[in-house]
Amino acid sequence: MPATSPQVADVQAVYARLRELGVTFTQGPNKGRVASTTIFDDTCGNLIQSVTQPRSTLS
Repeated sequence: MPATSPQVADVQAVYARLRELGVTFTQGPNKGRVASTTIFDDTCGNLIQSVTQPRSTLS
C-alpha cells in the first residue's frame, strides 16, 4: 500500500521523467477506469503512487 498518493497532471510524463532520473518503479503507468496511476519506491522502503484523474472527476 502506497505511503502517499500525490495527484499529478500527467502520470505518463512523471513516469518518463523519473525513469530518466533512475527512479525504480514497482508499477509502470496503469490506466484504470477512474484514474491513471504509477507506483515507485522512494529508496527508504516507502511506496509512492502518482495519480492522474480525468478533469471531469476533479472537484
